[in-house]
Amino acid sequence: MRFIVICLFILCTISWASYASQHESNNTPNKSIVSDTVDVVKPDTIRYWKKKWNIGLNGSQAAYNNWSQGTNNSIAATGTSLLNLNYKRDKYSYDLLLNLRYGQTRINGQEVRKTDDLINIKNRVDHLLHAQDVTAYFEVDFRTQFDVGRDKNGVYISNYMSPGYILETAGLGYKPYDFIQFQSGLTLKQTVMNDTTLSKRYGLKAESRFRGEGGFSLGATFKKSIAKNLVLNSNVTSFTNFLQNIEHTDVMFSNELTGKINSFMNTNIQFVMMYDKDYNNQVQLKQVLAVGLSFNVF
Repeated sequence: MRFIVICLFILCTISWASYASQHESNNTPNKSIVSDTVDVVKPDTIRYWKKKWNIGLNGSQAAYNNWSQGTNNSIAATGTSLLNLNYKRDKYSYDLLLNLRYGQTRINGQEVRKTDDLINIKNRVDHLLHAQDVTAYFEVDFRTQFDVGRDKNGVYISNYMSPGYILETAGLGYKPYDFIQFQSGLTLKQTVMNDTTLSKRYGLKAESRFRGEGGFSLGATFKKSIAKNLVLNSNVTSFTNFLQNIEHTDVMFSNELTGKINSFMNTNIQFVMMYDKDYNNQVQLKQVLAVGLSFNVF
């Protein structure tokens, strides 16, 4: 059911974006000038919407028979969908990010295990305050996963909306260059647990479904082409609860290096570090290297 809901959400979003773009084109001011002696001037083509939707499929497969080095058969696949919508007019702008990832692997006929799983939706409104680099913003960030999660020992540790995170932030952003941005603000954070058997694992009271927090957040984003057909995207964010010691600050540092091989193939390296003391006292690490197909829908 959750997959159907996500698919319907994507379709509705794309339909809405297409309608908005078409509506904008139909209402573009016509500055044509007609006279007996002057040629007709073509209408201005002002477009306030920018849209980008990329879908990808990465996979690997290995099979062996009577192989002397002794190895295991394996198959793995990961599907991705990244939708960006941006509207900018005068001093106001709106951004929508929909990031979906899901991957599985099976080794030597054993149980299928998950390798990647993410549902992330961000909505952000900015108002330009000074020149082209300081803005006031409001952002809503939603994050969860599609499927059951287990640790390396097979212990059940997470599921869809268990946990689910919602963060609302109002603050100031500073963008000195097109490729880097800093931000800080006041944040409300909600942790939702659909499966209450996992509540204590994520810092909630036993059998509790919800926890609200207020705090302060900091963030920085870097996205730049560092070489031909090679793009680095780095992002660091933190959240500090006003009622807890600073050692309880949640930190996420994510890095993604994408190399374009040709118009439909690329290679991708992800490295993510996360610290959340509600879960445990250790730094969580994620590293993924993938090669696969990539298509721009628009």
